[in-house]
Amino acid sequence: MHLWQPDSSEYQAAQIALITLRTIAKIKPSTVRYRILPSRAPLSLDDAALALTMLEKPVRCEASVDESTLVVACRPLQEPQSLNRRRHLGVRRTALWEGAVHQRCHGPAREAKILIHKGEDTITVSFEALRAWFRDYDMNYSLGLDGTATPPLGVCIVLEVEPPGTISVDDDQTDSLDP
Repeated sequence: MHLWQPDSSEYQAAQIALITLRTIAKIKPSTVRYRILPSRAPLSLDDAALALTMLEKPVRCEASVDESTLVVACRPLQEPQSLNRRRHLGVRRTALWEGAVHQRCHGPAREAKILIHKGEDTITVSFEALRAWFRDYDMNYSLGLDGTATPPLGVCIVLEVEPPGTISVDDDQTDSLDP
């Protein structure tokens, strides 16, 4: 199987990366075109996923919006500390979700189909694609089990991707405990 085939785990991992970047950038999937830097050429979703599969992995990816175009910038992780962190996180996240798949589905995790969504923006991928995404793509996001969604026929679990969480510290000192 080639990297660019729609059912390859690497191609599906690139599609997971794109849905995640669309979610983080808060852009509607129906109006989006893509640019994968350094190229300035506009790409379709399929061509953008193909372009991501061709990158040296693992990569750190971020996105910005230019009108209705999602501009994706990825750089290879090369520093030993970054590579070790990516490897460690990839293994840990894979194990976490593999456990969830085992709890909810019949059969081996590698055969499970997973629906990933943000609202109406959805993609169905193999568990191996999720594993490849955890291994190959470094980006800020939040991923959780959507317990309210009923999985479609043939889908094991439904995951919802969100922008990364934020922490806000209120440093207001006007409320004093002193009498």
